[in-house]
Amino acid sequence: SQRLSEVALHSWDIRSAADPRAGLAPATVPLLLDGVLGSVGRLAGRRVPADRALTYYLDLSGEAGGPVTLTLADGQATARRGAPAHADVTLHLPAEAAIRLFWGRLGLERALADGSVRAEGDRAAALLLNEIFRGV
Repeated sequence: SQRLSEVALHSWDIRSAADPRAGLAPATVPLLLDGVLGSVGRLAGRRVPADRALTYYLDLSGEAGGPVTLTLADGQATARRGAPAHADVTLHLPAEAAIRLFWGRLGLERALADGSVRAEGDRAAALLLNEIFRGV
């Protein structure tokens, strides 16, 4: 999983320099998503505010998509498959974009503006994800 992640990430880094609309190779998304969700705590590092608790519902489309709950609480980030009972923010995005978000490779402001990601709820909390998940 780690080797595939490294190849997929750095391959995307190279392609995106020439094509800002580049995405991950579609075949990699189902292979990567659950491993990335399991690594959300590490990918967030120590950038999760300790004084805030937020729940996100990620409505992932495409292969390997489905509902995902992202929780930020007590300075930690966790993600799991399944919808939350309540969410402060709902993001509708492709599973491929969710992987890039957690890797720090998705500019949410631009994705919201171009319609590739839709947000419902607290927009500032949605944009906080770009501060938490920065390129590692």
